Formats: sequence, C-alpha cells, structure tokens
Amino acid sequence: MSTFYILATVMVVIAMLIVGWPLIRTFGEQENSSRKNNLVGGLIIMLALPAAGAWFYNTVSTWDWNQSGAQTPQEAQPHDTSTANLADMAVKLEGRLNANGGTPADWGLLGRTYLRAGNTEKGMAAFEKGMALGGENDAEALIQYGQSLVELDESNITGRAGELFERALALSPDEPASLWWGGFAARATNRLAEARTRWSKLLTLNPPENIVTILNEQIAGIDQAIGSAPAVAATAAEPVVVKPVAKVVQENIPEGTIALHISVDPQLNLSGLQGPAAVFIIARQAGVPGPPIAVIRKTTDDLPATIMLSDANAMIAGTSLTGIEELQLVARISLSGRPMAAPGDLYGQLDYRWEDGNSLDLVIDTLAK
Repeated sequence: MSTFYILATVMVVIAMLIVGWPLIRTFGEQENSSRKNNLVGGLIIMLALPAAGAWFYNTVSTWDWNQSGAQTPQEAQPHDTSTANLADMAVKLEGRLNANGGTPADWGLLGRTYLRAGNTEKGMAAFEKGMALGGENDAEALIQYGQSLVELDESNITGRAGELFERALALSPDEPASLWWGGFAARATNRLAEARTRWSKLLTLNPPENIVTILNEQIAGIDQAIGSAPAVAATAAEPVVVKPVAKVVQENIPEGTIALHISVDPQLNLSGLQGPAAVFIIARQAGVPGPPIAVIRKTTDDLPATIMLSDANAMIAGTSLTGIEELQLVARISLSGRPMAAPGDLYGQLDYRWEDGNSLDLVIDTLAK
C-alpha cells in the first residue's frame, strides 16, 4: 500500500505542475493586476486539483481502506471446495447459463459441480439439458456425462455410460479421454480386441507415466485372456494361503508421503483363485464424486506390501494428493482384472487426513456385493 501512496503523490504533483505552472511562470512578466490574478488562480487550481481527485476517488472506489494489507492464509485461499460453496457456485452458474445460454460442455460442468455438491437430481438434469442443446454431437459433453454416471454407479459402464463413450469415440477417435473410456466400455462388455485396439492407440499419444503403466497392464491382461484360460476360475479350489501380515517399518518417511501397509484379513476365504489376482490401490477425495486421483496395481502374490503413496502417483500431471484435506484410500482385489469395482471383489477402505500421520494399515476384509 505504501507504494500506491508514493505513486499517487507523484502523479498528483505532476498534474498540479501541468495545470498550474503556465499561470505562475509569467508572474514576473505581467502587470501587477494580471500577476496577482494569475498567481491566485494558479495556486487555487493547484490546491483544488488534489482535493477534487481525493473526493472523486473516495466516491467511486469500492476498496475497503480499513482492511489489513496482508491476508491470512485462509483469506488467500483461491477456492473453497466445501459442499456449501460448491452448491452456491452451481446455483450462480445455472443462473448465468439460463440467462445467457451455454454450450453442452458448460452444462456438463454445471452437472459435475452439482454432483460434487451432493445434488444428484440437479446434476443429472444439467447433463440432460446439455444433451438437449446438442451434447449428443459434443465429445467433451458426452465424456463428462458418461464419466459422472460411472462415478455414481460403475455398472453404468455397460449401459447408458458405455453408449455415451462409444458416441464420443465415434465423434473424436483421436481424443485421449474417448479412447480411455471407450476402452473400458469395450472391456466391460467383453469386446477384448476393441479394448486392446483403443488402449494401444492411446499409448501412442504419450499419456502420463501412470496412465501408461495402467494401459500396459490392461493390455497384458487382455492378451492373457485372449491367448489362454482366465486367471480366475469360477470353480472352487483350495483356499489361497494368505501370508501373515508383515508390516514394514519406515523410520524416515518423506514429507508428503503415506506408507500404506496393505494386507489381507487371515480369516478371509479366497477360494476360487487359481492364480494371482489384480490388486488396485486407489486414492480419491473423500465424500466427493470423481475419478481416482491415484491408482497403483499389484497382485495378490505381492501381499502383504507397503505402498509409498505420494504426488508422484497422481494419474494426471499437476494433481496433488497433499492438497486434499481428506482422502479415501481403497485396496481392492479385482476378480475381473479391472480397476472398477464389481460384485465378488474383496476390498478394504479407510478415510485419511494428513494430520493422522504418514504410516497406516489398510486391511482387505470386505466382500463387494
């Protein structure tokens, strides 16, 4: 603020000189009456100018001169992602779209905002409005809608969401999001060759490293399924012997890293597994619908295991786990080999805050129904 005062003062002085100096500088060159009049007029103008400027600025400006120049960390936060604030943002956005119109993708953004605020009915209505405004021919709007349906219920991948992804892929066959979700839609309906083709094409578009890892694992699983018997048999077999929990102690866990100790409840019956099954460790924002922030793949042969989870595992570059107040952490044994949950999967989950410490146990102990 002191810099503002200095600049304002300098500018006022310059303005005073520009306006008043032509009247004053001829003070010694004129008759007495003219000299007196010019001197008085020049001084009045030079004094009145800053006073008028101050009055005008005080009248027009909306700045709160009583507030502190330095903001607290809370005041400096760029976004408040609380449910109440998200709901308020959604209402304001909806008002603007109703008044001024908007693209299908704009209505899709409104739908996702309502979903994040916990209002499913309003969210779905916004998506449908976007479809009515031409969203059926907008790949971005189709992906937004389909992704939201999957986040609400993953079984939608074989229904309405899958149809939306297929439509998006037909419109934008080289769009990474279309290829990503189109691959899962094909995989969910057992069109393995189509899923492989789509994910292989996505690999050529240089996706983030974590996505590359997932795609390679998915393609390898498809190759195994096409070329040999499935890794998981439906017939009963001897229960898999679960190794005892062997927690790895990390004395120097880096800041911003969680040492997540994954194990299986010894009482859990894993009969039916004739080979190693996929294990997905997933981190997402607790209580907020949305895609996973990070996904790590292991197998049942790796358990128990200690996973070091940090921003380096984020699926999208620039996404930060440490910037999220509360995380939901899930470890799931996937009988289908896919990261999306399905009946028969085994999982464990917990909600985590960074102040809880950076070393915790996550036990797989629940059957998905």
